Parts: sequence; C-alpha cells; structure tokens
Amino acid sequence: AVGQVSFFRGLDYFERGMVRSVEFGSPGRIHGEVSGSRPKPYAVVAKFELGNDGRPVPVEGHCSCPVGYNCKHAAAVLLAARYLSPDGNGPGNGTGREAVSGDVRQWLDRWSEAAAGKAAGPSAGPPARGREHLFYVIYSDAMRRPHIAPYRAYLRKDGTIGTNFREYDERTPSRTHKYLTVEDAAILGRLDFYAGGGYPRRHDWPDGEVLIDLVRGIVETGRARADDIRGAALSWSEPRRHELAWAVGESGEQRIEARDGAGSPVTLLPFPTPFFVDPETGQMGVAETALTPRLASWFAAAPPVQHGSIHTVAAKLSRIGQHAPVPRLHRVEEISDVRPEPILTLYGSTHRLPRYAYGDRRGGTDDAGPVVYPCARLEVVYEGAAARLPAGRGDDIAAQGGEGFAVIRRDRAREAAFEEALREAAKRHRYEDRDLLRYDHALPRELREADIVFPPLRDGDDAAAAAGIGFVSRRVPQLRAEGWRVEFDGTWPFRLYEGPVAFSTSLESPDTDWFSLCLSLEANGRTFDIAPIVLQLVEGLPVDEWGRLKEGFDVESHLAGRLFHTRFEDGTWLAMDAARFARFAEAFLEAQGLLDFHRADAGSLFELAEALEGCGAPWTGGRELLDLGARLRSLAETPELPAPAALRGELRPYQRAGYGWLRALSDSGFGGMLADDMGLGKTVQTLALLA
Repeated sequence: AVGQVSFFRGLDYFERGMVRSVEFGSPGRIHGEVSGSRPKPYAVVAKFELGNDGRPVPVEGHCSCPVGYNCKHAAAVLLAARYLSPDGNGPGNGTGREAVSGDVRQWLDRWSEAAAGKAAGPSAGPPARGREHLFYVIYSDAMRRPHIAPYRAYLRKDGTIGTNFREYDERTPSRTHKYLTVEDAAILGRLDFYAGGGYPRRHDWPDGEVLIDLVRGIVETGRARADDIRGAALSWSEPRRHELAWAVGESGEQRIEARDGAGSPVTLLPFPTPFFVDPETGQMGVAETALTPRLASWFAAAPPVQHGSIHTVAAKLSRIGQHAPVPRLHRVEEISDVRPEPILTLYGSTHRLPRYAYGDRRGGTDDAGPVVYPCARLEVVYEGAAARLPAGRGDDIAAQGGEGFAVIRRDRAREAAFEEALREAAKRHRYEDRDLLRYDHALPRELREADIVFPPLRDGDDAAAAAGIGFVSRRVPQLRAEGWRVEFDGTWPFRLYEGPVAFSTSLESPDTDWFSLCLSLEANGRTFDIAPIVLQLVEGLPVDEWGRLKEGFDVESHLAGRLFHTRFEDGTWLAMDAARFARFAEAFLEAQGLLDFHRADAGSLFELAEALEGCGAPWTGGRELLDLGARLRSLAETPELPAPAALRGELRPYQRAGYGWLRALSDSGFGGMLADDMGLGKTVQTLALLA
C-alpha cells in the first residue's frame, strides 16, 4: 500500500517505539501520532478496508509531515494498528482501550520471531529486491592486483543496482548494520584479517582451500559482481581447465590470454590460486592450468609487453619450463604520419547526491535528489582506424599494413594539446577536471570517465546554468572553427534556441497619466521585458558625475562576455551576449534611465523611443503619447501666432510668442503658468487664449 521504501523506514520507526498513539476513528479510518525530527508529533490519518477475513487492509495514509502521503509515519501507524481491533481500540484480543507503550509493542512484535525461532538480522540467501544489501565486487586493478571490495547498495525491484551506492569500509564502525547478514560479518572479518595498508587497500591473500573457501562463500551469497558494482552477477562453478597464451594486441603489444577447453576467452583473476570469470555467463571458479597455481597467478598478473621488449621477455620466459607461455616474435609495420581529429561529445549524467556529502560538487548537506551533471568527453580518431579513442589514454592502433601486422602510432603531443585546449576553453565556466572525479567510485561511470564536468544543474541555480550555456554558446563555436567535431548527445541539458529574435518598444498604462516603457525581446513564441536588464547594464557603465561616458568609450566591448539566458517550455535555452544590448544601453543612458513616465515627460519619452527605434526596437501600439512628446519638444520653438479674430486689439511680438506657448499647452491637455513682469500683457495674452 505504501511502497517498499516507506514500509522499511516505517518499520524502523515502529521498532524504535516512535508511534506515540494509535486508535480507530470514524469507519474506515485509523488515527495516530508519530514522533519525528520536530518537537510536535506528526498526525496520521490512514484509510483502510476490511478484507474477507475481517482484518483491516490498508489503502492509503495521509500525514502532516512534508511528504504528506503514504510516508514512513503512515507505515509506522499502520504497523502499530495490528494490535487493535476495528470493534474496539484495545489489542487484537479485545481486552480494552488501554494504551500500549512502544517497548511493549516491540516485545509483542518479537513473538512471531521467537515462536518461529528466527535469528536476528536479515536471512542469508539470494538478495531480496527493494532492499539495501552488502555486495562484493571482485576485480583486478590497472596494476593487475586482485581485489574484493564490499559495496553498500540498494537492489531495485527490477534487479538493478540503485544510484546511491558507496564502497563499504569494514574498518569504520557503522551506526546500523540492518543490511548485513551473519555471513557478511564473517566475510568482512576475514577480509579485514587479510588486509594491509595503503590506498587502494591491498590484501595479503592466502592460497589453496582457505582462499577458495572465502571466494566461494562470497560468490554464493548471490551478491558478488564482476569488475564493477553494476557488473555481471557471479555464480560459482566447478573448476575448469584453461590454456594460457600470449595474444597480439591492437598496437603490436602482447598480453596473456586464458581460454577454456572450448576455446572461449575468460578473465583470469591473479589471486594466489587463480580464478576464472566467464564474461558470457558470469560463472566463476578455480582456474586449472598446466602450471602451478602460484606461477599461473604470476602470469595472469603480467602487464602488456610492448613490441620492442618481446625478444628480451621471450628469452627469459623460455627458461621457466616447457609449459610456460612464451610471446612469439612478429613483424610490425609502423605508421606515424597520421594526424588525429578531435571529437568532443557533450552529454548529461544523472546522479543522486548523497546526504552529508562534502563540497559543492556533491551537493552540500541536504539530500538534493537526482541532479544532472553536464559532461564533456574528448576522443580522437585517426584515419584508417574505425574506433574512437579517449584522448591521451590507451595504446596505439592496429591497422591493415602492406605486409602483415601494422600499427598507427598515436600523436601523443597533439592529443595532449587537444586536452589542454579543452581545459582552457572550459576554464571560465566552473568546470571540474576528470582527475578530481575518477577515484570517486560512488559516482556513475559515465561521470567519472568525463574529461570535463560542469556544475550540476538544479532549479534556480543560475550560476550553474550560465556555466554550461556559456560553454556551449561561446566556446563550442571557437572549437568548431579550429577543426573540432562537436556532437550533442540527447542527454545534454543545454540545447540552444537558434531561431529568430526580435526587439520592440511599447508602453503599458496602469494609470491615465502614468506610463511604463517596455523594451521587449520576442523569441520562440515568448516575450521578455529586457528593460530592467538593460538598466542594470547601464548602472555598471563608468560614467562621470554628469552621467556621461568618457569620449571614445566602447560600450559593446565593455559588455562583451556577460550572458543573458532563459529557458523555454520546450527545454531549449536562449543565450545572448550582453554586447547585443550595447546600443540599447547607450539609448537609456542618454535618457537617464527613465522607465516610468508621466504625460509631462512625453518629450523625453519621444527622444528615448526614437533612439530605441534606431537601434532595431521599433515602436508598437498607439503613438498618441509619442505625438504628444513631439508637440512638447516643439514648445521651446513655438512660432508667434497671430491674434485670433475675436480679439479686438493687437498683440506685440513677445505677446504673440506667449500666446502661442499657452495655445500649445492647451492643445496638449496641459496647464501652464504665465509669469511676465508687471505691465507686459498677461491679461491680453490670456484673453487671446480664451478667444
């Protein structure tokens, strides 16, 4: 009814006695209170129906906690209600309504275990889905040293490993061991007994039956994985006979390879008693060879032997004995004049940040849930080779030569230059280098294998969004211009809008006499008022006390590099360099940044609108206020008007100018004050206006 996660968390609360009260309320309702992280207990109302046996069947639970629905508190109350009967609020045997304390409920709940003789702790056997377990990863590292690493991980209902796994350190006491079994305790004790110091942790493995017994016990838990926590599940198999031989690699080097009796390749783990892992079936067992176990293990740990060293190695190995595999000599044609092409793949990697992680990269102290890390992976491709290769890593490339085996020697210096160019391109965008992530085994593999990782994308984190958008909008075009191939995976979170963008100027009138200027940006069916953004840019300009820029100051160069970005409903992003707004900023600077206008400011509005229209933001809507502004601008140059015919008298030239000014104010709907000296004709000018 409430789901696996809420059930087990609720079971933990119930077993710890966190349920403070529980009783039946109205028909079909159970009421309860559960202690939590807050001083006030959480109130739960759980709905139920009566099953065929007359017992309550949970349907849903509502709680006053932030989760609110089918949470752990609801599960705890439903578990506690097992001791109540619907016809009375006492225990199930109907003895009354007396309250049952948490410790008594825990004691009663242990009755079924006591009656069945159930041992404490989870049972051994195959791991149950929907629960947390201890898994064991069996692998050999880059130095061919064998390891068994315990991992704490959640096994989903579909049988896959959850994202929030981490390596378990048996040297650090855990506050809870609910996910451990008794056999885990024995295995961890033996692993700790054989462990040495250093990191990664090294072990002094035993050999013979002692080692076989340990490895077999781990595999038979059903929780052993090959190579990686998400690797193939291992199963125990009977011993198999294998042949060891040297195989020629792609770059002419030779490596030890093990094959079973059917000729199928297997992975050989170099424990003192070597074990095989069948990559096809996941079967694991003791590998039998013609060599002694120690010698077979020594060969299994052999590093690749480069072509130039094969003669020396073969000479020494030939002295070991007739069953020892010896690398064979072969001719290699070297091709060293092929230039690599860089390929940059941009993708996203989803990862659930763990609680109480350290550092900004891992999300602070709160469980932020799954977030998307924007990642960049650099690969190179050589003409004549089909496969892409990670830049700066891996061997040379096998190719088709004129006579037999050929190798394309990789241009290591050029590949290193590509890596440096990528780091330089990402430097201004808060990236993290691969080397800071590759040893964090709790991260997904695709995240650890990225060359560049940008800050995780969270809602409301404009700085993180700006980092990824800035890289793809500014640096990607530069890399492409330098000959890079840039590819976008479908998981990359920053797809840029590349359609048309238009600007316009308009007015909003919340009041009959007051108006607000809107400088609008229109793209992808949406309209944004960018006037406040332009004003912020204006405030950052270096002006003198009169609000003027230094002569010759380049506003566009000053604003270049700042990013304006916003996200559309379809998931695409609009990204624009602030230099695109430079002419708008200059226009607002001339108008002293006016956004709100009274009708009396219509003259200044006319000037600003005229300047914006010249910058590519034409006026939209009615032009009445602009026309008024034009008339107000002309007041300073009002021509002398002749006296109206109804006025019986003459107007002197300065009186005709005053009359014309009053007439223009009146026609524009404004009042005015005429303040001439005594005797200069204020009355006759007023009479002319009235006439």
